[in-house]
Amino acid sequence: MAYKDGSLVLIGSAPLSTGIGNAKSMYLYVTDDAVATVIASGYFNNARNRLSKGDLIEIASAQATTPVPSRCIVTAVPASADITVATVTDDNGISGNQTVIAALTDSSGGSAGSTLAAGVGKYVLPLFVNLAELANGDVLTEYVPGHRFKVLKVDFRVEKAVTTAAKLASLNLEIETTNVTGGVVALTSDNCTPKGAAVAGTAVTAANIGTATEKLSVEAASVTAFSEGTGWLLISIQNMDTADAIASLAAKIKADLDMEKASGLLAAA
Repeated sequence: MAYKDGSLVLIGSAPLSTGIGNAKSMYLYVTDDAVATVIASGYFNNARNRLSKGDLIEIASAQATTPVPSRCIVTAVPASADITVATVTDDNGISGNQTVIAALTDSSGGSAGSTLAAGVGKYVLPLFVNLAELANGDVLTEYVPGHRFKVLKVDFRVEKAVTTAAKLASLNLEIETTNVTGGVVALTSDNCTPKGAAVAGTAVTAANIGTATEKLSVEAASVTAFSEGTGWLLISIQNMDTADAIASLAAKIKADLDMEKASGLLAAA
């Protein structure tokens, strides 16, 4: 289809400091034509007496199919050659020629809310422990999670119960060469029975954050050798790279929404 002069509506004009004669204008243009057609060289030739270099045109194209919003700037209005325009890109590199986003289908099974879940990035690192093989020293040596991490808590779950009395061991965590403050699991013959018994570690309070390259170790101390028994040491960890990324994204979205509210583009909740 061709350009229709009646569909190009002046929104407003603003003079430059160099004089009223150099005013630049903004237009709205509505059409059934596709974006690629509208921004092609020569499309606006019949608007030569209305447009000038530097004018902005808000385009609502493809109205008969899937409407697409876009924005362009007039780059040249020669006396006889084709008028040319170019799509506008904002400070974030986003083009003014935007396709309409398809509807989002939520198949997550979760419930939407306005608060981010406290469990973002959390997982459990399980370590199998044969109690009969415990001795003073490392149980796990220099494991690298591969991301910035935070140790949240440590627990032990009995798989095979201890039957021999008066046995004990203490398990603690270490990041590089620094002991985590808290998270100490004190195992005894009494609390390692029956099967399925839970032994909670002490509260983790400090020295529990590591970088993506730092190593996590588990140490045994004060061991009075067990004769039998097995279980799982469960280390609860938070991936802080994930948590930080989600927090940064949330802050960016909030900042954008606050800006739109302040400008009147979005109603306050």
